[in-house]
Amino acid sequence: MYSFMAGGLFITVVWNPALSFFMAGAIFITVFGNLAMIISISYFKQLHTPTNFLILSMAVTDFLLGFTIMPYSMIRSVENCWYFGLTFCKIHYSFDLMLSVTSIFHLCSVAIDRFYAICDPLRYSTKMTNSVIRRLLLLCWSVPGAFAFGVVFSEAYADGIEGYDILVACSSSCPVMFNKLWGTTLFMAGFFTPGSMMVGIYGKIFAVSRKHARAINTLPEHQNNQMRKDKKAAKTLGIKGEKPNTFEKRRLSTHRTKTMNSLDLWNPPEVQFCYASVNNSCPRNVRSVLSVFAMYVVMIGAIVMTMLGNMVVIISIAHFKQLHSPTNFLILSMAITDFLLSCVVMPFSMIRSIESCWYFGDLFCKVHSCCDIMLCTTSIFHLCFISVDRYYAVCDPLHYVTKITFSVIQVFLLISWSIPILFAFGLVFSELNIIGAEDFVAAIDCTGLCVLIFNELWGVLASFIAFFLPGTVMVGIYIHIFTVARKHAKQTGTGPRTKQVESESKVKSSKKESKATKTLSIVMGVFVLCWLPFFVLTIIDPFINFTTPEDLYNVFLWLGYFNSTFNPIIYGMFYPWFRKALRMIVTGVIFRPDSSTLSLYPVHA
Repeated sequence: MYSFMAGGLFITVVWNPALSFFMAGAIFITVFGNLAMIISISYFKQLHTPTNFLILSMAVTDFLLGFTIMPYSMIRSVENCWYFGLTFCKIHYSFDLMLSVTSIFHLCSVAIDRFYAICDPLRYSTKMTNSVIRRLLLLCWSVPGAFAFGVVFSEAYADGIEGYDILVACSSSCPVMFNKLWGTTLFMAGFFTPGSMMVGIYGKIFAVSRKHARAINTLPEHQNNQMRKDKKAAKTLGIKGEKPNTFEKRRLSTHRTKTMNSLDLWNPPEVQFCYASVNNSCPRNVRSVLSVFAMYVVMIGAIVMTMLGNMVVIISIAHFKQLHSPTNFLILSMAITDFLLSCVVMPFSMIRSIESCWYFGDLFCKVHSCCDIMLCTTSIFHLCFISVDRYYAVCDPLHYVTKITFSVIQVFLLISWSIPILFAFGLVFSELNIIGAEDFVAAIDCTGLCVLIFNELWGVLASFIAFFLPGTVMVGIYIHIFTVARKHAKQTGTGPRTKQVESESKVKSSKKESKATKTLSIVMGVFVLCWLPFFVLTIIDPFINFTTPEDLYNVFLWLGYFNSTFNPIIYGMFYPWFRKALRMIVTGVIFRPDSSTLSLYPVHA
């Protein structure tokens, strides 16, 4: 990369990780920022306006750019290599070009919309109709799509470029270059023309706004203040196409019909139902937009972290042959469990927790509840058997190889999966958990309800089987491991050695003891913190006549889900091989033919 070695080494070791971190942060903000915009406009009917549909489409464009383009571009930029083949290179660059130009076209269309809203407000509603918005959206998507795929796959952009054939022949190259003609054409069509329109339109809007501001300043004070408020409210909500006296009419209407007041958006009406057209519909727990937005951000973040974190563990152990050990197969199975939880359980639980409604039918409600119980219990069982594995590794290392064999691991996995499956599906579909609570179930029954209720007996039994039994085994084993580790550390620090060697040994023993204490404290602390509140609540709830607040139940449930988010961090980040495998995945080394045989452990280990 550089002609001098010192500088090259510095860039390789320090700059690439920093660049990767910066780009990964940009991708994260792009994906979740635009996802929040998509959810907000799609969900809230008050935001279903022509202007906001333009913004929604632009958010979809930027979300796709962040989700499907930027990750591969990050690897190419950091590694200066392309690992995904020439065909995918063309597809990637076509979408890159299309989505980037589409986003710019959307900005230009939004500028046109703002022009009519401010400069010609009386005719705005007749100018910017839904059909006009559809034409603008068709233009924003079709022209960049046809341009990008046509130019890239025809390779017209490379005509006359010297050395292009050599770059294409290079297996790790994804050449992105334009000749003079197509470079100028792309600049004019993709940026300069829409950019000039935007600058001209916003310049006109600014001039008209200043003219309106001068006119407002000449009005009496009370009319001036009211028009300022109305203008600010209209600007906030994007409602521009109404005559001035309409604002006055709406201002004098009742509280429930105040659609111009921005407080209505943040404090929606209190009475809403899951299914407005169904007589026996469940009432919705109406939340403010701010709280809904915050809950979606937190829960989607947890889902994505759980999914990606466990996916990295799965890919690492499955791909690298050096990691094919009995212990790692336990970790692999647990990662699969937590990954499935994030894919098939947590998204539906998120909607139910936020909306307090179930939109997916009674049968899927039971299937979802079964999978929820099964996967959570399976994850806890895996944690328990990993503690058993660690017990033999630390407390009886000489017999570990003969004790923890692949056949023993297969038995552990069979127990970890079969018992939770039989327990979950048998309990839910037999409805043993609601015997004695039929009156309460009938009283709360309504369309859009999906709750898992345990009577007094099964509240205790379920908590004992799924948490307290394996949890007690875990805590007992880790306490014993900690005791043995301390004993070994003290023994290592004693013996007939010189004073200097004894001093060094004591320092190393102290470090080992400190690290063991920290690791085991985190393992036990996170497990207990995440799951204890939920299972204590499961036991107590039947004895207090199911009076637990819904929000408190959801908090404890998602706290338990977070344990699956933390598992790949706890059982992955503490292993040096995981960090090295993660670097290989992020940098694309994993795509090399011989990557599965690479060493993940330090040479001196």
